[in-house]
Amino acid sequence: MGADRAERVATAGRSAPAGVGRVAAELLHLAELELELVTAGRGDELSDVHDRRDAAIAQLPDELAAPAQATLRLALGIQREAAVALAAALADHGREVAAAARGRTAARGYTPAGLDRRRVLDRTA
Repeated sequence: MGADRAERVATAGRSAPAGVGRVAAELLHLAELELELVTAGRGDELSDVHDRRDAAIAQLPDELAAPAQATLRLALGIQREAAVALAAALADHGREVAAAARGRTAARGYTPAGLDRRRVLDRTA
């Protein structure tokens, strides 16, 4: 994404109304940040990125110049990569939770018969 991305971002606003190129570049940056956070396992930071993305999208006009459209298409492609990576991470997490639940069920099998499972603070109750 290095120099190629920089060139695309630099040309994004040349024929666009003032600010549109900047907003498109911000959306591209946010897509890259989202992908970085997802691949680093930092999903707890995604909410802020999504809020910033929503605010940037709200600034876009109905009609976009071709360079801004190209930048947004690039951002969309990166965001799709992030969505695929997030889906994979969620599937992995689901498998881990299921394995933990199976382990807990197996551990219950070792509970002595007749044990009172109620949780109490002390034995005087």
